[in-house]
Amino acid sequence: MDPSITLPGLPECEPMLIGGTWTTGASTRRIPVLDPATREPLTSIAQADATDVAAAVAAASAAHRDGRWRALPPRDRRDVLLRL
Repeated sequence: MDPSITLPGLPECEPMLIGGTWTTGASTRRIPVLDPATREPLTSIAQADATDVAAAVAAASAAHRDGRWRALPPRDRRDVLLRL
C-alpha cells in the first residue's frame, strides 16, 4: 500500500443493522475482512446466526406491513441506501 495514503480507523468489528439498531449479533463469531492487496486484516464483520436472521426478517416484515419503506418516495429511499 502507498504509505502516503491514510485509511480511516476501522472498528474491531463492523456491526449489522437489524430493525434500525446496530448490533454485533447474538453470535460471537466474526468474519475477517482482509486488505485485498496485502491480505492483512482490516477489521471483521459480525456473522449472523439464526436468531439474527429471524430478527432481521421480523423487522423487514413489520416495515413492509406498516409501509415505512414502501411509502417513501424513490429519492428518499436512495438517500437511506446511500447513508448505509
